[in-house]
Amino acid sequence: MNVLIYSHLFLPSVGGIEIVSATLAENLIKHGIRCTVVTNTPSELPDNFIYSVIRRPSLLEKITLVRKHDIIHSNGASLAFFFVAILLNKPFIWTHGGYQVTCIDGLGWVDGEKAPLTPWASYKFHIKRKGLISASLNFMKLIIRIIASKFVSKNIAITEWVSRRQVLPKQMVIYNPFPITAFKDVKKMTKSNLYDFVFLGRLVSEKGVETLLRAFALLIKDIGHENKKLLLIGDGDRRIQYEGLAQELGLLNNVLFAGKKTGKDLVNALSTSRIAVIPSEWEEPMGGVALELMAAGKPLIVSKNGGLAECVGDAALLFENSNYLQLYEQMKTLIEDTDLQVQLCSNADKQLERFEPAFLTQEYIFMYRSVLR
Repeated sequence: MNVLIYSHLFLPSVGGIEIVSATLAENLIKHGIRCTVVTNTPSELPDNFIYSVIRRPSLLEKITLVRKHDIIHSNGASLAFFFVAILLNKPFIWTHGGYQVTCIDGLGWVDGEKAPLTPWASYKFHIKRKGLISASLNFMKLIIRIIASKFVSKNIAITEWVSRRQVLPKQMVIYNPFPITAFKDVKKMTKSNLYDFVFLGRLVSEKGVETLLRAFALLIKDIGHENKKLLLIGDGDRRIQYEGLAQELGLLNNVLFAGKKTGKDLVNALSTSRIAVIPSEWEEPMGGVALELMAAGKPLIVSKNGGLAECVGDAALLFENSNYLQLYEQMKTLIEDTDLQVQLCSNADKQLERFEPAFLTQEYIFMYRSVLR
């Protein structure tokens, strides 16, 4: 079986879709499935992968690639290979990592606020935001994606949450495979607990950093918690704004903005913290960072609505998205209850068994074979 994975974004670009596509391709090869990754992302360095990588192919090259492969699998909302696959009668698998078939923005979050997750409501919302012409053009793209979803061999939702939010024909759920093994090294390291709480993610509006800072500001006002520390790992377009908010809330002595970290630097940073908080305000489709932090042995607090809660199961405390008062209560509860911290970490070990990349790759292989039959 020859599988073509189309990933609009791919390494060396850094992000969720890039990591998931690379992890799936690598594991397909390990399972004896021939695999080629096709991407629009350029690279100045030579590709040194155990699978083939084709970058920015021409239309003629796309046609040749589709003819050579048994399965065309698009990881993400792109239709770059859809029409060629349909014309050449090749099975087209479409993985939906967001809400691109229900709303214009694909996120349900625009310019720092919640946006509608249904087509018509999304269209009216974007008319007010961007004007009639811009909204209409994007609405036409949305309609094309909706129509296309009815002609694919399989629609894959990355969580049950996404499958309920975005009901599509011929749909099944397969979780995204994330390479969580490296994060297990954190468990083996000596823990200094310099920081009581840690956030890992982009410093953008939808990730809920403002909610976290406001909750933490309440916590350090409590007797006995005045010296608690919060580590923020990541960067983004709202970093300066959040640094200003931290100063406004009187948190400069309690919060460290550590910036973006990867590899060993990230593992070392995580080893200095005790409890992880993922306070996303939007409805995260899945939650790869939650898997990474569970693998790192961190008890978790995550927002309730979205794929995060589904991924963590009973390995985390929950709070309503954007409700910093509830988050404060959960942070206070968990920091004061070491037995609960141990229990959540124990629950995480079992929960992570569902997300082993090799296991999820086998689900994809089974699905590929069923489609070919």
